[in-house]
Amino acid sequence: AIDYLKSISKNVIKGLDQSNKIRMALYLNELVRFYLLPKIIKDDSEKLSKKTKIDKKHIEIMLNKYTKASAEGADRVFYVKDTILVLRNVFHILAISLLLNNYQAEYGTLAKSMKLESKVMTGYFREMGCSFKTVEKEGKKKKKETVAILKAPLKLNTGMKNFAKRK
Repeated sequence: AIDYLKSISKNVIKGLDQSNKIRMALYLNELVRFYLLPKIIKDDSEKLSKKTKIDKKHIEIMLNKYTKASAEGADRVFYVKDTILVLRNVFHILAISLLLNNYQAEYGTLAKSMKLESKVMTGYFREMGCSFKTVEKEGKKKKKETVAILKAPLKLNTGMKNFAKRK
């Protein structure tokens, strides 16, 4: 996630509400680190916070949002990441990455950070309604990269216009 944060840092700093965007970028980093944890988490929130260096409050929120608690013994609890909850975590990561960079995300670096194949990441962005565009990356070497773009704000056709005309 650090590589991804470096790649978008120029755009984050240019934003109007810098402190909020920086907090979101740090939270994105924590979400990716949580995503990379094993499917079964046997540590409590305090031990997990020390191991991962993620804020304890954030760990507790993430354990509640992205795992199911299971009892191992009388006094021992472990957490299981079920497929649907993992996908919830992934889509939350994608949404924040899009927000941070003006509804655009260079997903190659993010895919690497999350240890996912680019085509899997492409599918996730496509499910969110993103389109894709190839752009030249700034820097010494002129390198092309594919960017996911979410057209925002979304315009949904509710049919209300036609409904009003019928009366």
